[in-house]
Amino acid sequence: MTDLEWVLSNAGRISVMVGEHLLLSFVSVFIGLVISIPLGIACARWRRLYAFVLVVTSAAFAIPSVAMFILLMPFSGISRTTAIIPLSIYAVAFLIRNVVAGIDATAPELRHAADAIGYGSLHRIFSVDLVTAAPFIWGAVRVAMVSVISMVSVVSILGMPSIGDLFVDGMRRFYATPVIAGIILTIVLAAVIDLLLVLAQRITTPWARRA
Repeated sequence: MTDLEWVLSNAGRISVMVGEHLLLSFVSVFIGLVISIPLGIACARWRRLYAFVLVVTSAAFAIPSVAMFILLMPFSGISRTTAIIPLSIYAVAFLIRNVVAGIDATAPELRHAADAIGYGSLHRIFSVDLVTAAPFIWGAVRVAMVSVISMVSVVSILGMPSIGDLFVDGMRRFYATPVIAGIILTIVLAAVIDLLLVLAQRITTPWARRA
């Protein structure tokens, strides 16, 4: 049974965990996006590079997150950097396919028209290719964010703060309330962030709804 009194008495500590959890999630997905967009543009142009990137990201995704944290700890210690690097790699694995698929979805006629009115390569990428790819990229960001929010809890096993602290606390004391509170918080965070991303997608890509 959930002990509401325990939850209320630990509200301050829990809010700190939620803040750290969100910080790690947002920074990791943002870094993943910053890497994925230029990498995706290059992969859409050079298919051999895309095949290589898919192999590397799939292999990296198969490595357990705890193992990646342990491998990094001798270099970066118990720090946010140790948590963010593996989570960013996972974010890239979620994002890269949709970035390339979005760029591939650009109609050749649009590219020809852009070339005809004098767009350079860089101008065309930002004004045509990435505009077409935006709904795909938003979709991938939603998947990456929800997945990373779920993964961040693992960092608590290594002594870094997150909502996962509630799971560790509950297991150590054989006390269900922190575990239940952690599960509910993780689900609520994922749902709220996903809803906000949907709203952001609707605002920034109105043409996608009219298509």
